[in-house]
Amino acid sequence: MPLLQISNLSKDFIGVKALSQVNITVEPGELVGLIGPNGSGKTTLFNCITGFLPVSSGQVFLDGREITAQSTYQVSLSGITRTFQQIRVFSKLSVLDNLLLAAQQHQGELIASTLVNAPRVRILEEEILERALDILEWVGLLHLRDEHAMNLSYGQQKILSFLSALMPTPKLILLDEPAAAVNPNVIKDMRERILELNRQGQSFIVVEHNIEFIMGICSRLIVLDNGEVIAEGSPEKVVSDPGVVEAYFGT
Repeated sequence: MPLLQISNLSKDFIGVKALSQVNITVEPGELVGLIGPNGSGKTTLFNCITGFLPVSSGQVFLDGREITAQSTYQVSLSGITRTFQQIRVFSKLSVLDNLLLAAQQHQGELIASTLVNAPRVRILEEEILERALDILEWVGLLHLRDEHAMNLSYGQQKILSFLSALMPTPKLILLDEPAAAVNPNVIKDMRERILELNRQGQSFIVVEHNIEFIMGICSRLIVLDNGEVIAEGSPEKVVSDPGVVEAYFGT
């Protein structure tokens, strides 16, 4: 059974078809790249998967369970987290608090169900704190745990956004341009972190315009153009596809 299955998904905006009959599957443990020219529908597809936008038609399944009409909160609880093109962090909260909040947003129902068992709540809180500290140490940002997010560099905020998506231990992470507008050192670090997590079994879909970056991490690429899937396969096969070359360069 695929981890994610998108069946005949379409999205219209006042007569403009942003996505048209998109069919995509992602297997457990896959690291899939989603590429295409600007306006091809990549972020719109992410928004439809995660409930930020209602689909016009079609279905989305996670682990065989339909999540098409779920709210963003329900989709997140089901096991999908994401990042955004524009960084979204709580600027006036500390780095550590950003991570704790990311986890607690997903643990809310569990904590509420154990309120009659105060020791269990404390254990959950301790586990969340330990995970947050471990993740910060993993990326070398533990020394910034008490720093306000607004005081981080752009690259560090990008990493913090990435770490926030990891906190709930999701089944699938959607990364929207993780390498955009950051320096080569951050790009290299992000690449290594994604690959390390994938080796441990974490599943990803990555949207990225940096072709070198995405070819270096993904075993399979899917190409969107004008809201339609025009190519799919290994990175080497996809980048040499005449239709893909025409979509990107008009030749």
